[in-house]
Amino acid sequence: MKKALKIFSWVILAAILAAGLVLAGGVLWLKTGHITFAKAALLKKLPAPVALVGSQPVWSTEYFSRLDALKPYQPAGMDAETYEQTVFNRLMQEKAMGQLLAEKKVESPASAFSDKAVQNLGAWQDKKTALQIWYNGQQSLNSVVFQKAADLQQAMQNGKTFEDLAAQNSQEPLSKAYSGDLGFLEAKDLLPEILKATDDMKVGQTKQVATRQGLHIIKLEGKDNLGQDNGQRLHLKQIFLSESGFENWLDTEINKIKIIKFLSI
Repeated sequence: MKKALKIFSWVILAAILAAGLVLAGGVLWLKTGHITFAKAALLKKLPAPVALVGSQPVWSTEYFSRLDALKPYQPAGMDAETYEQTVFNRLMQEKAMGQLLAEKKVESPASAFSDKAVQNLGAWQDKKTALQIWYNGQQSLNSVVFQKAADLQQAMQNGKTFEDLAAQNSQEPLSKAYSGDLGFLEAKDLLPEILKATDDMKVGQTKQVATRQGLHIIKLEGKDNLGQDNGQRLHLKQIFLSESGFENWLDTEINKIKIIKFLSI
């Protein structure tokens, strides 16, 4: 009985060692050389980790599916190797940004497009935009801009007009030139962050809104349904204050997430 158990133990150990060797060989095969036709054909069908972003694996099937979906959008003159590397690196960044969104408890945006290729094309930008909106709304990361907005709000309470303050302080050329007055705008043409902020606003009310572009103090002057196809229009005035530092912040945060690549590209 003891002899049988010993033999069984050796068999299990040998199987574990063999599996380890196969895994190590597979990783070495993935990391060695360019993506050959044989590699691509196998990895499209057999899910295998091509990278770790933080503790989350990125699977070969996802990468090659994206590679195929974005092929029609490959820039003219870009060679295959550069294209593969670009898609791979962008996917790594996208996964890292997804982890940042989860860490900051920011909802990851759902694509507005039904076409799979367009979804893939925009997924990276969607996540970056969501992070930028979050960043621009953080007073701790943008203390100078938030203090400027607070000073402008206080000036209005002290009797300064919105129009005068916009003409003097808005950092967007059109609103500065027209004392903040943007006229009637189609609701469908507004940034989603602005449109959402106006949902519960009353005419004459002002509100501070962080968007992907920066910090806005908006004033609602009116609403109607005289837009295209009887769509809603909003008459807005704004004081726009630009943000800075997002790109450096994002690079720093992404660099904190360990990315291990198993695929040689």
